[in-house]
Amino acid sequence: MRKIDKARGDVSDVSDDLSTLASCFRMLLKMILVIYKIMNLFVYKAFKLEEAFYEAINKSKSFQ
Repeated sequence: MRKIDKARGDVSDVSDDLSTLASCFRMLLKMILVIYKIMNLFVYKAFKLEEAFYEAINKSKSFQ
């Protein structure tokens, strides 16, 4: 990332910095979305396991 020359006020440097900042922000959002999807998958699997566990307990109680 290049420094902005404040004395000259180069427009190209500013636009380069803004596009770099925008791409970093986009990458950060994508990483957050991927982490969210992974966590959502784990939570979904945990609830499914919990349901199966309680169903197994209820079935074992009904056999007794």
